[in-house]
Amino acid sequence: MRMETSPRTLDTLSEFVNIGAGKAANALNMLLGSHVRLNVPSVKFLPGASWHTQVGLGSGRRGIVMDFFGDVKGRAILVFDLATTGPLLELVAGGETQDPDGELRMSVLTEIGNIVINAIVGSISNMVHANIDYSVPRSIEFTANGVGELAVTAAFALKAETTFVLEQHAISAEGILLFSSSSFAEHFLTSVDKC
Repeated sequence: MRMETSPRTLDTLSEFVNIGAGKAANALNMLLGSHVRLNVPSVKFLPGASWHTQVGLGSGRRGIVMDFFGDVKGRAILVFDLATTGPLLELVAGGETQDPDGELRMSVLTEIGNIVINAIVGSISNMVHANIDYSVPRSIEFTANGVGELAVTAAFALKAETTFVLEQHAISAEGILLFSSSSFAEHFLTSVDKC
């Protein structure tokens, strides 16, 4: 099943995502004690059956994954390039720190993913009056050969390019929302078109 979306629908969804990004940035400012700007320069739909081929999910990247359910069912993934996340870790630790096992980095990224996903998905669901709950966030490491359990087929996928800007550093991430056909059609696109 393929659903056509109008430019107005995509513009409205982009605005909802940006509202959520603003809320996430405010929460991150409080968490990190430093000014964080969260930019979302683009939002676009991906083919659900092959969404993972259009997202950089190779080695050196890690995803924070949360499932959401209720009126709308799906999965949200915030994908980080690990090579650029050092400044986030240093902010939390108050300076350079040794993290040989990467546990602190993963903890920081998981909490940031929790904040960003809740803000963005929550913003969209509030705008279309959908009640949803979330699973506990979990961290997934990608490999060069595949995306493991994330190599799933979705009916609809939405990709939001995001950039965390803190001081002189820009940390890129990709936000991916995967939806089932019925929930996306009923609670998102239909409702967004009425906004």
